[in-house]
Amino acid sequence: MRIILKKSPSIVTAVKGIMMNKTTAAVRPVIVLGDSAPCESTTANPVTKIANSMPAIRHRILASLPSPWSETSMRHLLLYRIPFLGFVLATTLAVASCGKFAQQADAQFGDQHFKTSIALVELYHVRHGAYPASLADLDFIGDWDKIALVNVRYERLSDGYALDVVRGWVGKPTISYPKEFWHGLGLKRTNVAMIPPPNGD
Repeated sequence: MRIILKKSPSIVTAVKGIMMNKTTAAVRPVIVLGDSAPCESTTANPVTKIANSMPAIRHRILASLPSPWSETSMRHLLLYRIPFLGFVLATTLAVASCGKFAQQADAQFGDQHFKTSIALVELYHVRHGAYPASLADLDFIGDWDKIALVNVRYERLSDGYALDVVRGWVGKPTISYPKEFWHGLGLKRTNVAMIPPPNGD
C-alpha cells in the first residue's frame, strides 16, 4: 500500500495556506492497493502524516524563492505594504479630484446663500418700508432659508445694508456678478465682486 498526494484544482489556496502557516485540505491522500511498497506504519493516519509534513513543504517553497522573499517579508508585504500603498494611491486621487469639486460646490452654494439672503432682506423692505435690524427680524422664512442665513453676515446701514458671504459648501466661495445684478438693491457693501463690463464703464 502507498500514499499518493493529488493536487486539487485550488493550488493557489494550498500555497497560500502553506505560506501563512496553515494546513489546508487542498492536498488529499489516496491509498493505492497493489504491489507497491507498504507504508512505514500501518496504524498511522495518512491525514496526520500530511499535516505533519506541512512545515517541511513550506520550507522547501521558501527555499526555492529568491533570498529577499523570506516568510517574514512576504507576510509583511501581503498584510501591510500592498494595502497601505493602495490606500495612499486612493487618497491621492480623491484629494486631487476633491479640491476642484469643493471649489465648484463652494461657488454654487455661496451663490444660493447670497441670492436667498438678498431676496429675503429686500422683501422685508418692501413689506415694512425699512431694512431689518438683523436677520433674526426676517419674517415668514422657510427651513431652507435658514441654511442660507447662517452662511452670510448682515449689517444694517444708514442708507441700506451690508451683506457678506462667509461660507459656501465647506469654505469661502469666490463668486461675482455683472453690473446689472446690483441694480435696484439697497446693498451698499459686500465681499462679493462685481464683474466689470466689457467696455470698462
